[in-house]
Amino acid sequence: MKNQKIIIVGESDKRNITKELTTRMKILLKETGVDKNISYYSIDKVKNRSFSGDILLAGLPLMRSIEVINRLSSNFSYVGFIDTNAYSQIDPQRLLDQLTMINHFDQDTLQEFRPRNNWSFFDYFHINNIMKQQVKKQPAVK
Repeated sequence: MKNQKIIIVGESDKRNITKELTTRMKILLKETGVDKNISYYSIDKVKNRSFSGDILLAGLPLMRSIEVINRLSSNFSYVGFIDTNAYSQIDPQRLLDQLTMINHFDQDTLQEFRPRNNWSFFDYFHINNIMKQQVKKQPAVK
């Protein structure tokens, strides 16, 4: 991976679990002295900006904003979704270990990598497109 840069995109609400997790990870990074650049942005700030880095993680509720995430995906080596409710319960050290593992993959391994739930960003994007097509095909109710 290029520059060890991780971007995490979360929801815009007041009680944002993704932002809390990012804050806990940054504190852990300072304590351990690991050299990673982790940044958090809300989806509102990401919509009209361009970002690049190694890893892009988006909160699962942002599936509703898949077009924004898709636009950003071409600038990252790995794109994944995190279930904010599940990750609020885990140790930030565990997530950092997972990100470090992903960071050390070569490009071929990275393309074949499936997260624990076996879904990649492209799976989510494909399902989203299928759902949109089905909605368009449904006949109008009279």
